[in-house]
Amino acid sequence: MNLVAPLTKGTHTGYWILQNANGQSFGASFYVTIVVSSSLTATTTGTITPTPDVVATNVAGTLTAIANATATALASITPVP
Repeated sequence: MNLVAPLTKGTHTGYWILQNANGQSFGASFYVTIVVSSSLTATTTGTITPTPDVVATNVAGTLTAIANATATALASITPVP
């Protein structure tokens, strides 16, 4: 299961209960609290290594580069029974 942390500052709580393959709940419910602080900072790094099929020199024009980025945040999450 992929979870996404909240983007807004504050305390966010999600309540959970497990279900079996038939959709029947089992076990005790539990919650997870995530605290998002304002001290988050972004660090970016990147490397582009072009591998051209043809080498051209003295060519006029515009080069357009498209990049896909994935953001990853580190968090410590502790479920509370």
